[in-house]
Amino acid sequence: MLERLKKIRKQDEQEGQEAEEKRRIGRYIVSEFTALRFVAEARGRPWVTVGIMWIGLLIVSALIAPWRGGARLVVSLTGGGVLVVASLLVVYFSPIIHRITVDVEKSVCQLEQTFLLPPRTKTVEIPLPAVCNMRLRPRVWRDPGNASKVEWVAEVLGEEGEVWRLAEGDEREPMAELSRLAAEVAGCPMEETE
Repeated sequence: MLERLKKIRKQDEQEGQEAEEKRRIGRYIVSEFTALRFVAEARGRPWVTVGIMWIGLLIVSALIAPWRGGARLVVSLTGGGVLVVASLLVVYFSPIIHRITVDVEKSVCQLEQTFLLPPRTKTVEIPLPAVCNMRLRPRVWRDPGNASKVEWVAEVLGEEGEVWRLAEGDEREPMAELSRLAAEVAGCPMEETE
């Protein structure tokens, strides 16, 4: 009897993990997907970046502790001041939630970004009749040397030439899947450029 319960619990856990994997598309988690509504959300972690920067300052402060004279205090205070400004900029400009909602009943595609400091939500509402199609395209970042990085950008294209950024990521497949699902619910064609 106990073994049977363990077996059932293990199967439930496996099914739950499979359902979670199906709902995850890259860094986005699909919370709702029906014929009339699509909701996907990604969470950012600006506090992790801020924490890593402050740990770096602590390491630098520990390394300059054996210095003689007043320079170590000036260096530590200057580094702390710069880090406070950098931390505030990271927290101000990095969204903690990025939500994509395509709602056929309301006839709107809504893009929301929620920020931590100051607490605010930036919302862009795109009427679905104004949507021409959705597109997935690569965006290439190049350094003066030979280094380059490719980001994949899913965009909503309006009938009058407007372009709204739906999502972006490092991998092509998750962004293609996300834009395909959004286009499917919105009832508009999907365009892919190489």
